[in-house]
Amino acid sequence: MDSDHIGLSIGDVAGHGLPEATVMAQFTAPLRNTVPRCGTDPAAVLDELIGAPRMA
Repeated sequence: MDSDHIGLSIGDVAGHGLPEATVMAQFTAPLRNTVPRCGTDPAAVLDELIGAPRMA
């Protein structure tokens, strides 16, 4: 994220099968692209990922 912050994305798909692992992989790519735009605000990241308008 930046020199002062790290980001973690944890998805436990062990034992759930290929469809669940695929969903986690499909979530990871947009997350990696969204975080640099939104910075360290988790609410902004989630809002952009789910497509919700951001309330001021």
